[in-house]
Amino acid sequence: MQTMKEGMEKISIIIPVYNVEQYLPKCLDSVKRQTYEYLEVILVDDGSTDHSGILCDQYADGDDRFQVIHKQHEGVLKARNIGLLCASGTYIGYVDADDWIADTMYETLYLELKRNHSDLVICQKQIYDETTGSIYNEMSALSAGVYAGEGYSKVLENLFCQPNGVEPGVSINLCDKLIKRTLLARNQGLVDERLRYFEDGACVIPCLLEASSITVLEEALYYYRQRSASACHSTDAEYLMQLNIFYQNIRERIECSRPELGRRLETYMVNRTYAAMNQMMGFGLRQRIPFYMPPLSHFEGGERIVIYGAGMVGRDYERMMRMLCPERLVGWVDRRYEALQAEGLEVEAVECLRKWAYDRILIAVLFRDLAERIREELRELGIGVEMVEWYPPDTVLGEGEKDT
Repeated sequence: MQTMKEGMEKISIIIPVYNVEQYLPKCLDSVKRQTYEYLEVILVDDGSTDHSGILCDQYADGDDRFQVIHKQHEGVLKARNIGLLCASGTYIGYVDADDWIADTMYETLYLELKRNHSDLVICQKQIYDETTGSIYNEMSALSAGVYAGEGYSKVLENLFCQPNGVEPGVSINLCDKLIKRTLLARNQGLVDERLRYFEDGACVIPCLLEASSITVLEEALYYYRQRSASACHSTDAEYLMQLNIFYQNIRERIECSRPELGRRLETYMVNRTYAAMNQMMGFGLRQRIPFYMPPLSHFEGGERIVIYGAGMVGRDYERMMRMLCPERLVGWVDRRYEALQAEGLEVEAVECLRKWAYDRILIAVLFRDLAERIREELRELGIGVEMVEWYPPDTVLGEGEKDT
């Protein structure tokens, strides 16, 4: 049996599991290797129909820190709630079963939380794109440091989105945090159990509103696997209904504690509604509703432009340029051009940059870190850095609609 070492407090790691047998060993091996010793790991098998439940039992048989709960399939939120009810740790962390974590993640989070007397601590995530094999750091809205007292206003200024109204705000994922059990339990129990999307935010946002101190780390200790088949990348005609449940849940909490954040919440909801129409509603429209506007004001009127990137941002840039100034759009490139061409998109290989005549390359991605990686890739192709531009993507909301 595991015994508590002097001065150590138990951390409970809760992992909901559902039909992820191909990813689960990598996840659980990374949890087993944690350098923080006083852990309990609660695996909640949410009615898996593959071998995931068997794998959970095998890991529990070989390590007394692991325990398994088998239940009928009811979704990740109920799985998390059951895990929390069974947890005995002073601090709680969540890991998604298709992701993995650095060996030192929970030791680092715990020591920083205790040193700074914080209610929760946030690390950074590395995003692994399963389709392309690329990995990049998700950019943080907050610099590393401790936010408490008057300084806590910086957290609220970056809730939902950054002050510019465009770039993502403070992470509202559960997986990149270690949270005091008392704070988490008060808020997770109030999350509407009908939610299948936004369940992380419905818990984390109230925790951030209630916390008196948080610590933000610069280290990227969590590896988030971006899967094309995951729930957040699947079509769901009820997505707007889910968005409404989330909004009603969060609006009530904000009106009670931070009514000044109401405008920011509304801006976030408009952004998510645009995304829902474009990605989640199953319309199958070839003509998407543009959301991101190409930063044409940063370019001289006659400059010929190539767009690099065919994700959500790149698709909007390309569509808007074809409508506004098609004569200036030389071409569109992406590393995944073959798969994108199969979707009917007019995307070419990056190597086409060697033969086209253009003045500028506009990188069309959301995160600065990924843009810098692309910039370096282009430099290695012999393209001068002065020809490559990236700007934080602006939205069709316009300056007049952004929260200030």
